[in-house]
Amino acid sequence: MAPKHHTVAGTTHDSDPADRLVDEHETAARLGLSVKTLRRWRWARKGLPYVKVGAVAVRYSEHDISSFISVGRKNHSDAA
Repeated sequence: MAPKHHTVAGTTHDSDPADRLVDEHETAARLGLSVKTLRRWRWARKGLPYVKVGAVAVRYSEHDISSFISVGRKNHSDAA
Protein backbone atom coordinates (compact mmCIF):
# COMPACT_ATOMS: atom_id res chain seq x y z
CA MET A 1 0.00 0.00 0.00
CA ALA A 2 1.41 3.40 -1.00
CA PRO A 3 1.93 5.97 1.76
CA LYS A 4 -0.83 8.53 2.10
CA HIS A 5 -0.04 12.16 1.38
CA HIS A 6 -1.59 15.34 2.64
CA THR A 7 -1.12 18.92 1.53
CA VAL A 8 -0.31 21.76 3.89
CA ALA A 9 0.19 25.26 2.50
CA GLY A 10 0.82 23.88 -0.98
CA THR A 11 3.45 21.33 0.12
CA THR A 12 2.88 17.57 -0.03
CA HIS A 13 4.03 15.52 2.97
CA ASP A 14 4.06 11.77 3.53
CA SER A 15 1.77 10.65 6.32
CA ASP A 16 4.76 9.28 8.23
CA PRO A 17 4.31 9.96 11.99
CA ALA A 18 7.73 11.63 12.01
CA ASP A 19 6.32 14.24 9.61
CA ARG A 20 3.26 14.97 11.74
CA LEU A 21 2.76 18.70 12.20
CA VAL A 22 2.21 20.01 15.73
CA ASP A 23 1.22 23.44 16.98
CA GLU A 24 3.46 25.90 18.78
CA HIS A 25 2.05 25.00 22.20
CA GLU A 26 2.95 21.31 21.86
CA THR A 27 6.33 22.22 20.38
CA ALA A 28 7.12 24.60 23.24
CA ALA A 29 6.12 21.97 25.81
CA ARG A 30 8.34 19.32 24.16
CA LEU A 31 11.32 21.68 24.15
CA GLY A 32 10.71 23.12 27.62
CA LEU A 33 10.35 26.61 26.17
CA SER A 34 7.62 29.20 26.20
CA VAL A 35 5.45 29.85 23.18
CA LYS A 36 6.75 33.42 23.36
CA THR A 37 10.30 32.14 22.81
CA LEU A 38 9.24 30.25 19.68
CA ARG A 39 7.50 33.37 18.42
CA ARG A 40 10.63 35.48 19.04
CA TRP A 41 12.74 32.90 17.21
CA ARG A 42 10.40 33.05 14.20
CA TRP A 43 10.53 36.84 14.22
CA ALA A 44 14.36 36.75 14.44
CA ARG A 45 14.48 33.96 11.80
CA LYS A 46 16.35 31.55 14.03
CA GLY A 47 15.57 28.28 15.76
CA LEU A 48 13.30 25.65 14.23
CA PRO A 49 11.92 25.68 10.70
CA TYR A 50 8.14 26.03 10.67
CA VAL A 51 5.17 25.74 8.34
CA LYS A 52 2.65 28.54 7.99
CA VAL A 53 -0.87 27.15 7.47
CA GLY A 54 -3.24 29.79 6.19
CA ALA A 55 -2.85 33.33 7.46
CA VAL A 56 -2.10 32.71 11.13
CA ALA A 57 -1.59 29.04 12.03
CA VAL A 58 2.00 27.93 12.62
CA ARG A 59 3.04 24.28 12.75
CA TYR A 60 6.30 22.46 13.38
CA SER A 61 7.27 19.09 11.93
CA GLU A 62 7.94 16.24 14.38
CA HIS A 63 11.04 15.44 12.32
CA ASP A 64 12.37 19.02 12.66
CA ILE A 65 11.73 19.02 16.42
CA SER A 66 13.60 15.72 16.85
CA SER A 67 16.48 16.96 14.67
CA PHE A 68 16.67 20.21 16.65
CA ILE A 69 16.92 18.23 19.90
CA SER A 70 19.57 15.89 18.43
CA VAL A 71 21.74 18.74 17.17
CA GLY A 72 21.63 20.39 20.58
CA ARG A 73 22.47 17.19 22.46
CA LYS A 74 25.95 17.29 24.01
CA ASN A 75 27.95 14.43 25.45
CA HIS A 76 30.22 14.99 28.42
CA SER A 77 33.18 14.28 26.16
CA ASP A 78 32.12 16.99 23.64
CA ALA A 79 33.97 20.27 23.73
CA ALA A 80 31.80 23.26 24.64
